[in-house]
Amino acid sequence: APAAAVDRVTPTAPLGHQRVFTPREARAPDPGRPVIDEIVLEKTEVCEGEENLVTVEAHTPGHVDDAYLHGVVAGQPGLAVPVVTFRTRDGEVPPRQILVFGRGDEPTVVPLPAFEVKDCVAPRRITIDYRLRANTEAEFDLVAKLVDLGAATPFHAASYRWDFGDGATAVTREAWTTHSYEDRRQDQELYAKRVVRVEAIGDDGERVVGRQTFVMQNAAFANLVYAGVVSLSVRLTPRFPEVGDDGVVRQGIHLWHARDRAVRISRVIERRNFLDGRDPVDHEIDAVGLLGTTSIPPAGIDLVATLDTGAEPELASLQYFLEGESVEGIPVRGAFPVMVPPAKPTRDHHVAVRDPALTARILRARELLGKDFVTDEELWALEREGEFDDLPAEGTSPHPPETYGDLPPHPNRPGEPSPDTPLPSADTMPVVPFEP
Repeated sequence: APAAAVDRVTPTAPLGHQRVFTPREARAPDPGRPVIDEIVLEKTEVCEGEENLVTVEAHTPGHVDDAYLHGVVAGQPGLAVPVVTFRTRDGEVPPRQILVFGRGDEPTVVPLPAFEVKDCVAPRRITIDYRLRANTEAEFDLVAKLVDLGAATPFHAASYRWDFGDGATAVTREAWTTHSYEDRRQDQELYAKRVVRVEAIGDDGERVVGRQTFVMQNAAFANLVYAGVVSLSVRLTPRFPEVGDDGVVRQGIHLWHARDRAVRISRVIERRNFLDGRDPVDHEIDAVGLLGTTSIPPAGIDLVATLDTGAEPELASLQYFLEGESVEGIPVRGAFPVMVPPAKPTRDHHVAVRDPALTARILRARELLGKDFVTDEELWALEREGEFDDLPAEGTSPHPPETYGDLPPHPNRPGEPSPDTPLPSADTMPVVPFEP
């Protein structure tokens, strides 16, 4: 297919947004693959270590599959990505690519447009580390980490201003915060994309900015288009089960969905799971008795489900499976658990921690918190507060940790591939010719 005509835009200032190319015709370079309409560079020149936001605008042929658009820019998931450049040892700027995917698996691939990397180094930059909180759909711990590059003087942050890319903002004295994307709209696209920005303000007035792109799959959209069901989302309060003084686990549940109108629940199955490993037992229960209603509006409902460990000591957990229908006749499905808290870790019944670096962190955390047992999240909280800065980094021992002693490792971050799945590259993906 002929290449699309291009408008070249010459920036009027040395720094500023530059439209690298803008096709006049919306022709697909290959049927089914996305069409790249525009690539916008935030800056036309940068120092080494300086961010340059690259934004990609694209569409699918006929715009029929635009809801599935997603991409990878310079190895990072997203269609608006802050790209940081460092020269190689030979002084060259490494070649990078942009991959844009539609509904299928074959992307449109183009080179990352060139911009000047000057003979200078940014004084410092900020990276944003993030971690999905356990038992949540999209609540994250965020940590801003200052990296000195060419700075001649130290930087002492007085405050941090956060922009989470969804209209919400925050100001913190600490270099970390928590933010939830669970309330985002999930019915319009397969992937939600947010650019998180943090500005560290020094006590001398100096400002340092860092950004990170988040890519989160919208499960409600995926379940509707791939499985043909309306899925119920679940928020647990507390996130980890707790047994009261009376031996009862009281689990707060918030149920909601992404449809515009209320859905109706017609059937609830309770599954009883046993500590001794016998087969689970299922039976149908009254929906109103559990939920207090049969109608769930888009904003959701709240309820408290219980498990009495004294009356039923043989139970490991209760699971509830909900079935119903939307007003359009689409099946509705959802599930949530009420769990007995796990037993405290012991040498005989749990995986041993073999990494000396991790062992040192656990011992430090037990001392600081005055607790015999510490959790994965408590270790993370102490790490972000700098309590482990004088200890060896995890992973420096020949025996990598299998767990934190009582919890499995966290799943991949949103948009992050499995360690066994390499990022797409020019060697594994067909390159679609596209002449800027």
